[in-house]
Amino acid sequence: MVRRNLIISIIIAALLLLKPECLANTVISTKPIESTIIGSPTINQEQLYEWVFAVYLDADNNLEDCGIDDFLEMSSVGSTSNVIILVLFDRCSKYDTSYDNWTYACIFKVDKNELPYSSNADEIWGEVNMGSPDTLFRFINYTVKNYPAKKYALILWDHGGGYFGACWDEDNGNDRLTVSEIRQALMEARQQLGIKFSILGFDACLMGCIEIIYALRDLADIAVFSQEYEPGDGWPYDSILSYLTSNPSASPADLARRIVSYYISFYSSPLYRDLNATLSAINVTHVTRFAFAALNRVVGYMLRYYNSLSSDIQYAVDNAEKFYYTFQKDLKHFLIILRDRTPDTTFKSLLNDAIGTINCSVIAYGNLDYHPNAYGLSAYIDYTYDLIQYGYTNLDSSVHHQWDEFASKLLGYAPNIWFYDIKFFGEDTDSDGYYDSNLKIEIDLDSSTSESVYVKIYGYCGESEVLVGQSESFTVSGATSVDARNISISVTLGGEYSFRIEVWSSSQLKNQFYYYCDRDIIDVPLVQDTKPPVIKILSPSNNSEVGGLSFTLKLTLEDNAGLSHVEIYVNNSLYKNYTFLPGQTNVSIQFSITVPKYGLYKITIIVYDRGQNTATSTIFVKTIDVKPPILKILNPKNNSAIRKLSFILQLVVEDDSEVSHIEVFLNGTLYENYTALPGQNNVTVSFNITLAQYGSYEIIIKAYDRNLNRSTSTVFVEAVGPNVRAFIIGIGVLVLLAIACLAIIIAKRK
Repeated sequence: MVRRNLIISIIIAALLLLKPECLANTVISTKPIESTIIGSPTINQEQLYEWVFAVYLDADNNLEDCGIDDFLEMSSVGSTSNVIILVLFDRCSKYDTSYDNWTYACIFKVDKNELPYSSNADEIWGEVNMGSPDTLFRFINYTVKNYPAKKYALILWDHGGGYFGACWDEDNGNDRLTVSEIRQALMEARQQLGIKFSILGFDACLMGCIEIIYALRDLADIAVFSQEYEPGDGWPYDSILSYLTSNPSASPADLARRIVSYYISFYSSPLYRDLNATLSAINVTHVTRFAFAALNRVVGYMLRYYNSLSSDIQYAVDNAEKFYYTFQKDLKHFLIILRDRTPDTTFKSLLNDAIGTINCSVIAYGNLDYHPNAYGLSAYIDYTYDLIQYGYTNLDSSVHHQWDEFASKLLGYAPNIWFYDIKFFGEDTDSDGYYDSNLKIEIDLDSSTSESVYVKIYGYCGESEVLVGQSESFTVSGATSVDARNISISVTLGGEYSFRIEVWSSSQLKNQFYYYCDRDIIDVPLVQDTKPPVIKILSPSNNSEVGGLSFTLKLTLEDNAGLSHVEIYVNNSLYKNYTFLPGQTNVSIQFSITVPKYGLYKITIIVYDRGQNTATSTIFVKTIDVKPPILKILNPKNNSAIRKLSFILQLVVEDDSEVSHIEVFLNGTLYENYTALPGQNNVTVSFNITLAQYGSYEIIIKAYDRNLNRSTSTVFVEAVGPNVRAFIIGIGVLVLLAIACLAIIIAKRK
């Protein structure tokens, strides 16, 4: 951490020894701000002031004396009827005892020549934690509620540590505002107060990096900060505010340029000279929408061809302009070195695109002799200092884009899945400037390993995010275009769409590439789909007859943009609802339909595409009974013998529709004809069969359903009558017994 209140006298003495020519490298860019900056939402209050210049002055640490000096610079100008200078000033308990030595936080609407006594404060807040996002939001809320204005500049004043954050509060355990906490407070202000800052400044060290810019996306128009440490005197507030109060209608870009110019001039002067000085003003929106897109392609190319490019990359890392944090290097200079060394013309083109987007993003930059190649925007570029283990991959810029994949590669880690290129394809059939047919996004993924993945595509056109396409699973293996995939997309509303990509492996999100990740999928003009789907019924054909109570409906469905779902109705009642994956444009499907009874049925198919266009097709199908009844003979058993000339024939007849009648034939002659009651589908019936004489008989039973389907079953019986031989033997046995008994009686009498 660089302490801003360096020993000024030593610096001045050293600088006075330098030749005047050392100041010649001061550069102030006058590039106009891009029109892509999004204006702040309308604040529903009376617009009283042109500007509010609000300073979050965290001097609750060893910069307390510098804070007092800067407050006095502000009060030397003071607020006017058009410009409010507002300061939340928190002091420390041990570094400076001047001005009553108060040690808490006070709010000052800074008037001309006002001194920082607590008795002059507009409000006394007591001890607060300046490293808390709640305190930052509280200050913003106070500012907006009490001083409604057309334009707001918010300056975070204190120590700075690049992506580690800013505003350390010594009286609160050295808590600090992390990058995510700064975003949290600004986002809360955007949502609750409708405020987007025209300028967000960091009067702090080392904050001038692309990772900080991305955290400010959609929350500030312009960021002003230093790539290098800042000397203890910080910004020259007297010069800056003198300009603003004299020019209250100044645009944010004009004010930002002046801040850079005055800062560089201040540290060029013999009294305050510091040739390490850098300051820049950056168009936040342009970086977010275009610079990251170009950098993502550079990263994709470097990672695919890393082996052949590694020596040039290492040279560029070693020689790019670096700062007090040596892992923070000037991004543009790094890209320029690569461009000038590589013989690869494709790579040169990608590098030139990235350099061009940075040029357009930098509104103004200034540097002195010790940083001649500081062009206004740094990035983490290093292969010795490992920030991956310190949360670098958790930054929004890392989660949403792929510079962190390059950083990982430099450190020897295997990068996650990355993209080499993303392209949009579509047709404008009516030449109105909007794509209306065959909409596809091609994504070419690379990976250090082989992985099975699928891709989801989300679209946004100013309303809300919607899922517009999804691929089937496919394998990504190595760095090659063989596994590139075209994914069909469709939209429900017309407009200019930008897209977000998610890469999933099973149920795990492997990586995502956020909105504005590639220039081909930014602000793509799409028209709402008005072309209905096409239905082709393969079977059954219209007015056909099908046997049984079940049949298979086979369809092919097509749509130019993407199918949503299909509904199947049977006699106007919903039978089936099937949903398709996003992006499916041509599918073959089949459904099994079972009906409760035989008869004529209306089958209606309604297909919806992603634009809610529909197509309807109807067929009529008659289900007919082709299944015979089931006939079971319970009595008599086949080939059984009957001792008399009559017996009971017992049957069970079942049918899936309705039993009609039963015929019984005795030796070929109709013996019984039984008619079932209407509606019966399960009949148990008994017949009394009387035979004319003993002998063999064939009994044939025929069971019919109402559609005259028939089942036939046959049994054979034999009527044998009484058994004569057994009767004679029985009589003989009785006679013998009688004789034996008589003989015994006679013998006893003798």
